Amino acid sequence: MEWRSVSWLDNKPPFGTTHTLTNVVHDPNDPNNITGVTYAQTPCTGSPTSQDESAEDWWYAHTNVYDAAHNLIGYAAAGYGTPPNWSADFGCVQFPMSEISLENLDRWERRRGALFAMVSLFDLEGHMIWCGDPFIPGTFYGVAQAGDGGPIVCIGEATVNRTRPDPNS
Repeated sequence: MEWRSVSWLDNKPPFGTTHTLTNVVHDPNDPNNITGVTYAQTPCTGSPTSQDESAEDWWYAHTNVYDAAHNLIGYAAAGYGTPPNWSADFGCVQFPMSEISLENLDRWERRRGALFAMVSLFDLEGHMIWCGDPFIPGTFYGVAQAGDGGPIVCIGEATVNRTRPDPNS
């Protein structure tokens, strides 16, 4: 079962770039023709995210999470996110923002960012406790807990084999 959370990603990725377009003037006869644009790039530092800055977050799988005494303490969910206007450069591989897609309700000022895998823990009422960082470019398709009180394990695919652009991190 797929589901969307009512929570949003609590922090921006701790690397990559946020792209900001302001003063956009659209040509009413050609939506791809824009003028008057002011463009800025800001490094991402993992700062908190507001609901207005939230991404498209999809959860492909979820599982119950238990403590060591077998008490249900919450739910883990795994899937992907696309922080708006975000891109990343891993040196040998670049992860650009998505193209403008009217189907995805994109506009020049707010576009789907690069796709990354994410995992989160929710309490029993469905409130997000944490949203896992590795910010791996890719998607998680499955999630499980390795025994009561054990770690949460995700299965998916990634485009790179590290979680940060810096190979030493």
